[in-house]
Amino acid sequence: MSDETRKHEFEMMLDAPSEAVWRAIATGEGIRQWFAPVAEIDARLGGEFKLGWGPGMEGSAPLTVFEEGARIGWTEDHGARGQRVVEFTIESVGGKTKLRLVQSGFGADASFDSEYESTNGGWRTFLACLRYYVEAMRNAPGRHECRMAMMQVEAAALWQRLTAEMDLAGQDWTPGTPYRAFIPDGGTISGIVVDSPKPRYAVLRCDELGGSLLALFCENFGGASALTASWYLYGPGLAEGTPLLAEWNRYFERLTAAPGEAQ
Repeated sequence: MSDETRKHEFEMMLDAPSEAVWRAIATGEGIRQWFAPVAEIDARLGGEFKLGWGPGMEGSAPLTVFEEGARIGWTEDHGARGQRVVEFTIESVGGKTKLRLVQSGFGADASFDSEYESTNGGWRTFLACLRYYVEAMRNAPGRHECRMAMMQVEAAALWQRLTAEMDLAGQDWTPGTPYRAFIPDGGTISGIVVDSPKPRYAVLRCDELGGSLLALFCENFGGASALTASWYLYGPGLAEGTPLLAEWNRYFERLTAAPGEAQ
């Protein structure tokens, strides 16, 4: 294995005060509004940071960087595949906030390619959700409902099926473009595309749910794929989303059922 490593670096200006951005990246409640549905953090140097997306998708890491209101980061131990270091830095600039995110530790050889590409798409999607939350919904109550499934099918084929069944096959994914989607055997959602940072990753604003978000992404994991659907429910969407989520969960079970399973 080569000693050379790769990293992700992102920088963005957020139209929100630094105090609000800090709460979003350094408290469990804030992190759940744009990132993971399960998040607990002991906000101090050496404190434990726990994240989870469901059974089998949970983990914890120590905080290896912590400066109140300015920097927070953790180091993940991936055994023989080395460490991944994630660090957020924020700075107040004229009432707005400059945020920088760096994740490092990806090997340069091809065995890291899938992980490197999927984390790139994931971070870009989550950062779009972070921007939306701190700029538009930071004062609203919120809840994150997430469904994730691993499937033995190529990500491109799974995304094609998902978008076809939701009547999004011909969708223009340019940010700001209107969309209208159907949940098979269920209701309708509509609004605008908030972001689509790369193919098979999309963040949709759902106007029927008071401006809540649906983030969809389909990632390659070797010969398999992981499909994630995160509903970030805000304000009136907390109540209005309940029946729609029931319809979505029924569809998600059918979509991700293994061949031969009851649907």
